[in-house]
Amino acid sequence: MYKREAFMAKKSFLKSTITFFSSAFIANLLYHNYCMKKNNNVSDGSYYSWKYGDIYYEKCGVGDPLLLIHSLSPERSSCEWSAVISYLSSKFTVYAIDLPGCGRSDKDIDKYTEYLYSEAITSFVKDVICAPCVVIASEMSSRLPLVSSHFDDSLFKKIILLDPQNIIRPSYTNTFRYYYSKVVGLPVIGSILYDIRFSAVTLRNIYGLRYFSNPHRVMSSFIEKCVFNAQFGGGRGRYLYESMLSGIYGYDIPEDVFKVSVPTVVVRYSHRIRNKRFLKMNEKTQEYVYCDKGFLPQVENPKALSIYLYNTIFS
Repeated sequence: MYKREAFMAKKSFLKSTITFFSSAFIANLLYHNYCMKKNNNVSDGSYYSWKYGDIYYEKCGVGDPLLLIHSLSPERSSCEWSAVISYLSSKFTVYAIDLPGCGRSDKDIDKYTEYLYSEAITSFVKDVICAPCVVIASEMSSRLPLVSSHFDDSLFKKIILLDPQNIIRPSYTNTFRYYYSKVVGLPVIGSILYDIRFSAVTLRNIYGLRYFSNPHRVMSSFIEKCVFNAQFGGGRGRYLYESMLSGIYGYDIPEDVFKVSVPTVVVRYSHRIRNKRFLKMNEKTQEYVYCDKGFLPQVENPKALSIYLYNTIFS
């Protein structure tokens, strides 16, 4: 009798577990489809035909050229600058791009490195902007304009790094992330893990806990765009995710590459650690501290960030 009850309890638990995960999977799939349909035709941009795939960008305003580069992650894109563009376009001709592997840009490259991105940025500035410009790069993309200017110092008039993340990094030694990247690269299970990592529930928790000063201010429209960005192109953003996990992107660049001749400004958030090695190497680089409780003011408080940039950097 006891064995029968135990068997029935296990059976009931297994049935409940399967039902829960099946319901979660279906709900996640329906939400993905909703995000794709809602955002797929919302676009005012153009495409630049680069040799390794099309790069999506938006252009707005009149004045000196300003290039905005979003932080690098499969769910990020130029949409994080949308509100800031409306303020900066009164003084600049603003170009906001989706980096290859992100947003609406092509995602057919297998491996992503800083050198590949620097080549993309160089080509975009020369072929689309057609003049030296001011560039603002955010977070994980902060190294990209530095690498680009190392090979061609005529690209930028000024480099502005917004909340740069460990510009000079040690060699990659994270064994767990490396092996996890191999699992993400597998055909079926990799897609499942990618969908879980960039699902609406996961992204809302990540941005609520890590990026926004107030978790309740994480806008549903922003999360919907993040889901759209991650899933656009049939989920091929996982190639970028795999590159970032494995250390192909983000490590092992010689320090000399980050010696800049272009005027450079670092805008550090008050609760971030200073990039001491980078600043010591580039003594003429200006550092400003932006006092904000969150890590994504271009989305959470774009007006305040725009006013700060105008008054502190562009004045």
